[in-house]
Amino acid sequence: MEISKNFHFLYGLFSANVGIIKSFEEVALIDSGFTEESVDTIVSYLELIEGLDKVKYVFLTHGDPDHIGGAHRFQREYGAQVVIHEKEIDRIQNPPPYICPSKADIAIDQDRTFQVGRLRIRLIPTPGHSAGSICIYVKKQGILFTGDTIVGPSFSLRAPLSEYERNTYTMLPIRAGVDTYLTSLRNLCRIKSKWLLPGHGKPVFKKTHATIASTIRSVEGLKGKLCSLLDEELCPSELAVRLNIHESLVKEIVDELVNEGLVIFAKERCVKKEPFYKRADVPPCSKA
Repeated sequence: MEISKNFHFLYGLFSANVGIIKSFEEVALIDSGFTEESVDTIVSYLELIEGLDKVKYVFLTHGDPDHIGGAHRFQREYGAQVVIHEKEIDRIQNPPPYICPSKADIAIDQDRTFQVGRLRIRLIPTPGHSAGSICIYVKKQGILFTGDTIVGPSFSLRAPLSEYERNTYTMLPIRAGVDTYLTSLRNLCRIKSKWLLPGHGKPVFKKTHATIASTIRSVEGLKGKLCSLLDEELCPSELAVRLNIHESLVKEIVDELVNEGLVIFAKERCVKKEPFYKRADVPPCSKA
């Protein structure tokens, strides 16, 4: 899918969405596919737009397997430089056995600008989904690639997963903490962008500020909503159903609430051996 003259967006692959930036005989990829089939699709599209031998950078938004599967191939076969946050380096050097390892040619730990043809590409650390998540921003065209910091509406957090998918695919847990994630979202709100291209789901958001603000409101309310449900004794799978979010995200939030002393362990169910939690004997929590 061509977004504009210099920007393309591949979605519907069995992997994360992939962005392509092409300017004056130079190309950058945003993420790199997952399976060999998805990487082959990226290669075919690059051939179609005459950009395969011009790949200068592969910007990895983070180190989840579905985003890094083709990095080694573009690095080895086409001479691309892999760019990733320093906190994600170990994940691409030592990935799961079904992913070929790659190395970080360039590691960032703060905002950094790269040149692709005549375009200036800004990489912005946005920890939350993972400790080293980044977003990619092109100010002149107002385009923001968000990786898994923000995902599209068709990407259901409660989609049923096969055993294979549960072992290989991450359904958007907030692994670096809810508060850290909210800080990153609020920083993104200050960016003036016309197009928001998410890491999963159908593109493209044109009301970017409203999309980010809506995500902030949803996340801000999660702790309070979860706390209010724990007047009953509930386990993570039951909380996930009540909140309509993935169980992995519930566990992240419950862990934070336990550490804050707002929620305590109650008992364990015998069949599934799931822990049950209840609200601690403290003033009710109303906000994240």
